[in-house]
Amino acid sequence: MTTPLRFKFWTLKNPTLFRRGSVKAIDEEKSVSFTIRLSIDDAEALKAWAKYHGKGLSAYGAQIISSRIEANLGLIDGLVDRAAASRNISRADLLKLWLGKGEDDTED
Repeated sequence: MTTPLRFKFWTLKNPTLFRRGSVKAIDEEKSVSFTIRLSIDDAEALKAWAKYHGKGLSAYGAQIISSRIEANLGLIDGLVDRAAASRNISRADLLKLWLGKGEDDTED
C-alpha cells in the first residue's frame, strides 16, 4: 500500500535553463505542487527523518528530492542532450516537447 504525499517543486520560467547556476533565487510563487506515492515503510522513515531534523514532512521530502536533482544536473543535462541528438532536434525543442507550456504532466 502506498501513501500519497504532497510536495512543492520549483519550475523555471525558461524550461531550457537546466544548467547549474542558471537560477539565482527561487520564488515561492514559482513552485508546483503534486502528489507522489511512497510505500508505508518509506513514508514512515521519511517522517521519522524529518522529525529528527525538526522539519515538516513535505518540506523535508521536497528538500531531499531537490538536492538529488541538483546533485544529478550534469547527468540530467547529458540525458536531455542525448535524447535530443537521437531525435535530431535541438535541446530547446525537446524540452518544449517534453515540458510544454500549460500541459498536465501528472501521469509521468
